[in-house]
Amino acid sequence: MSSRRRLQSGLPTWRKSAYLLRYLLGPSFLEGSVSAASRLIYFLFLRTTITCGEETPSDFDRNSGDWSGSKFCNDRCLVARKAQLIKGITDGIEAVLKFLCLPMLGVISDLNGRNTIMAVSLIGLASSLAILSTAAYLKKGTPIFPLCILAYVIQGVTESFTLGSNANISDIVRTTRERGHAFGLIEVFRLFSQGFAIVIVTAAFISANSYNYFPLYLALCVLAGMTVPLPHLTIPESNIDDRDQEVIDEEENNHLLSSRISPFGVFNVFTPYLTVLGLLVFFVIFGVAVLTISPAFVIGAYRWTQTLAVLVAIAIGTFGFLATVCAPRLIGAFGARKVLRGAVITANIGSVVLVLSPLHEAFFILGALLCVIAIIGFPAFNALVSGKVEKDQVGKMLGAFSSIGIAAYAIGSPVYSAIFSAVGSGGDCGSDTVLSLVWLPWGLAAVSMSIASFILYRFTQTFPESEDDVQEIGASATGNKLNNNEKKSINNSLAEAKMSNDLLKRPANLEDVEMRVLHGEARKNTSPVMKAEK
Repeated sequence: MSSRRRLQSGLPTWRKSAYLLRYLLGPSFLEGSVSAASRLIYFLFLRTTITCGEETPSDFDRNSGDWSGSKFCNDRCLVARKAQLIKGITDGIEAVLKFLCLPMLGVISDLNGRNTIMAVSLIGLASSLAILSTAAYLKKGTPIFPLCILAYVIQGVTESFTLGSNANISDIVRTTRERGHAFGLIEVFRLFSQGFAIVIVTAAFISANSYNYFPLYLALCVLAGMTVPLPHLTIPESNIDDRDQEVIDEEENNHLLSSRISPFGVFNVFTPYLTVLGLLVFFVIFGVAVLTISPAFVIGAYRWTQTLAVLVAIAIGTFGFLATVCAPRLIGAFGARKVLRGAVITANIGSVVLVLSPLHEAFFILGALLCVIAIIGFPAFNALVSGKVEKDQVGKMLGAFSSIGIAAYAIGSPVYSAIFSAVGSGGDCGSDTVLSLVWLPWGLAAVSMSIASFILYRFTQTFPESEDDVQEIGASATGNKLNNNEKKSINNSLAEAKMSNDLLKRPANLEDVEMRVLHGEARKNTSPVMKAEK
């Protein structure tokens, strides 16, 4: 038995998860910090590049709520709408490319290991930051928009760090409840790294209300470049070492490999159970994507300064962090399914409250708070789906779910940004827009979240809770049938044992195969292998 398996049977769940994930923490902290900082300042940087007829006076009070954020345009409302439209377009382009490329990256992680795609993701992050540094150095002009598009094209083609780390967790953690603890722990750490970066950047840079973002982008680029070798240097490969060379050779020579890496071919791994959850992901992400207009909305509707907007985001994010800290214990106490259900209902209520946000800022804060707290559902969702396929299909399956979420964001982000650009945010920024439709982006998000709640209700009615752990209990003493992959794996193991005349001796390698197939849940005296021996 491997050291990881001995560890899994001998430590409490929290300590076990922390021990298993210790190699991921350093790279995850750096990647999360750099990514969060770059996305935080992107909208603020775009504001500095907007031009119009009237420039901002050099002695203008930049701590005022009337400050536009751009040296080249003094119209606060126009700057916010134009910057948000550019952000929505580039976010949409990035998301479309992720939809096309993540399945390929998921398959690559199954074939060549998880560390490879994590390194590729970090290379892409460093490259995109280098391009944004160039755009920040130019400050204004025609090249700004093409450079932003190029930077987000690179990120869309390469970003896969979270997929790689999640697949790594699925490789080394067996049961649904333990995966819930592990995913919850890594999500807490990611949020901590993101919050750390946001606080530092806000205190050191954003609060200064600067027009020049070149030094910050350059520093982030250098830090991302230094992080590139860390996955291969610090994270043991969780996939390749445990797989048979014959399986690897068969997959590498498979003439159907092209269908596996297509954005649609990956969905052949979906069962009806996973298909319904895929629909849930689409409508949840489409609904949550409305928050992409939040910075522009609060600056326009409530005349918040960019510093105040970021501080409120930090405060709301803190509650999301605390909720995520509680996720592993809640999953352990109530199960992943109930935690996911509570998260979706909470997000649905939050989206309805956000429809009232044009009336008063209190509605925005409350609605955003409820949506952020619903992040508790992500570890629960990952715990549910990650045990539904064979180990060599985990990257493919996670890539498929990521593609669904990204497709929803690719549609939602530009749609919400375009609607916001057309209808405005209300307040004194709504005079030249259709004021009666200010609520429209928030209402569209509420409809999407309501559809997600209905899908989850149908899911709970269609699939009993016993199916959540089908791979773990499917071959147990309860007498449930094995799926086809399990049968094939057991039959191959028995055939190899018979050829070597070791069946009666029950060699250790056969025990390991049984443990791998049945995930350690079946009782030895009722396992299919033991029955076959008898």
